Amino acid sequence: MIRSSLPRSLLVLVLCSQPALSKPPPEPSPGLSPWFQSLADPETTLSCCEEADCHAVEDRVVRGHYEALVGGAWLPVPERKVIRRIDNPVGRAVLCWSPSFGVMCFVPGPAA
Repeated sequence: MIRSSLPRSLLVLVLCSQPALSKPPPEPSPGLSPWFQSLADPETTLSCCEEADCHAVEDRVVRGHYEALVGGAWLPVPERKVIRRIDNPVGRAVLCWSPSFGVMCFVPGPAA
């Protein structure tokens, strides 16, 4: 039986891109901090993360599910982590991710 190496390759790529995702956003706007702090995990209703864990990303919908562009690869976003809000001051999709927890929450971009 041949197993696909795509999931393993994707995991390696995501983990290798971790330093880029764990740094605070360049020149973070203090005015956006309350919005980032208001993001809550749809499953637990606990705070998703710190602002440093969240990043504007490119997103797309494939077969009815969101994907986020992370480190040059498209990362599937679990449906249970999607926050459906219309108040997105970033103007792009926002992915909150950490190497310990994976996708903590995701706010789709305005066009998605």
